[in-house]
Amino acid sequence: MASPIPRVFTIPASVPFLPTLIEALLGGRLVPGFPAGPDPLALAGATLYLPTRRACRLARDTFLEVTGESAAILTPAFFAGVAPGPSSMSPLFDRAAEAGRLCGLRLEGVWMHVGTPDAVNAAEAALLASVA
Repeated sequence: MASPIPRVFTIPASVPFLPTLIEALLGGRLVPGFPAGPDPLALAGATLYLPTRRACRLARDTFLEVTGESAAILTPAFFAGVAPGPSSMSPLFDRAAEAGRLCGLRLEGVWMHVGTPDAVNAAEAALLASVA
């Protein structure tokens, strides 16, 4: 008879709770069978129950910090009434703004596309030139 899969994940008091929890989730160590990695579609299937709104806000920020990504974190309610398949998200953002449920932060600075190796090289060259 196979041993049962442990259903308890403990986090020592000596380590930061949310980063440890999120790293375990993304590393595939928290939920048996949950795919490792920051795949947005897989993460959409995860539900974390946290005790306060503050903890939820911190979790959002910690996800972005741990994954090194920038992203919009949207609830399923954001997509209410949307038919399956590709569509524009602009009307959804408009609806959220009208309901007072949309917020953002304007970040000042130089923004560069780094989605391809050539773009990374160009960004690195621009950065080096700016400090020379």
